[in-house]
Amino acid sequence: MEAAVRQLLLEVGEDPDRPGLQSTCQNYVHELLISTSGYHRSLPMPPKPLPPPTQVTELESQLQPGAPRLVVHRSSFCSQCEHHMLPFYGDIMVACVNGRHYTELPSNQMRNLVAMFTQRLQVQERISHQVADAALSVSGAEGVMVEVCARHMCMVARGVENHAGATISLATRGVFITNAELRGQVLTAFSAMAKQNMRAS
Repeated sequence: MEAAVRQLLLEVGEDPDRPGLQSTCQNYVHELLISTSGYHRSLPMPPKPLPPPTQVTELESQLQPGAPRLVVHRSSFCSQCEHHMLPFYGDIMVACVNGRHYTELPSNQMRNLVAMFTQRLQVQERISHQVADAALSVSGAEGVMVEVCARHMCMVARGVENHAGATISLATRGVFITNAELRGQVLTAFSAMAKQNMRAS
């Protein structure tokens, strides 16, 4: 792989032996293997089922009274666009309806689930659906909603004017498909949480 990177540098007119580039081939391969490690990850094994939470979550506090109990996970990620092999990065929010067969995943296992699908060559829309399917399968939730908000360096590199803009993709499973009211409430809550995170940062 290092030889291939060295050849790429030569093809673009660089000297891979000059000061500043002597360790670039090795560094690039190292980072590439890290950013594509999702190919070698597996879905986390769920822990033993836990009783429904008694504490109202941040997301639930923004829903209307009587809405189903929800558990929400938020993860930051960095992936690579499969069309240009340039980074895109942002946040993933996953809301799960806590039903009778629901098993809550610890935060570290949810981060591993997200990394499994983001640390590879990807497109944003596919991440949304893969994370939704995996979260539904592993947790046994009655419904899952996933929102991915990301900024794409491939758009910046190609001269797209709105450098600060973000792209949002959504995937719904289970009760979120049929319950439009709940879906709308969670989308509103996701938006409010994103604004709170922006102010906090």
